[in-house]
Amino acid sequence: MQDKAAERTVTHISGSNYDLPYFKARNQDQDRPALWFYERIARRWIKPGVVLDYGCGTGFMLRRLARYYDVAGFDVSSHALDAVRKNVSAANVYGEEESIPKGLFSGIVSIHVLEHINKDILFETLACWHSSLINHGRVLCAVPDYNGRGRLLSCEHWIGFGDPSHVTLLGAEEWRTIFTSAGFSVFRVGSDGLWNLPYRKGKWKVQDGIRFSIPALVQFILGRLILPMGSGESAIFLLEKA
Repeated sequence: MQDKAAERTVTHISGSNYDLPYFKARNQDQDRPALWFYERIARRWIKPGVVLDYGCGTGFMLRRLARYYDVAGFDVSSHALDAVRKNVSAANVYGEEESIPKGLFSGIVSIHVLEHINKDILFETLACWHSSLINHGRVLCAVPDYNGRGRLLSCEHWIGFGDPSHVTLLGAEEWRTIFTSAGFSVFRVGSDGLWNLPYRKGKWKVQDGIRFSIPALVQFILGRLILPMGSGESAIFLLEKA
């Protein structure tokens, strides 16, 4: 049987696809608990300086990071950039990769962005990251894990399949290879755990939560990356410019 990830049609996704209805449908037009988790990971991993949120969306992660860093955001969506200007007035925003300064950023945060980029141009994006970072600059990156337990439990109902703009769905090991080839050292690969309940047909979310989601809850409360690669929905990478 052919791998479903290989069957997905790779189409061109323009910035206009990421409009207000897109963000509202995914609760990305507001702050959300997951960003508190990623904020704490970023603060532990990225050194003081200027931080770029690559694929910043409507700016709620940027707003969190702005309490601790000078911040900038990149997004292809004009709606997102307009929202960032309102939500984080101090942030510099970029709508084109060519506008991103080189050698400026101590860190890059990119939460569920790379899966929206066609695989054949991923290395262009990662080259942009590499050139925009200072020496030994660091990256926090989260992507859906095609080989993770979340996909294996959910099968065709996996959350990664739910967004047609997810054009690059890969396993964590393939992502690791890509990052290494692009000039990054992989310090750690973890997981977000199992949270997209229920996983078993006919079960209440509370039932499945007790069975599957306690490790994810503990990690969330601690704000530390403790769950191993492959144990959840997404792979979380801590990278450093080599």
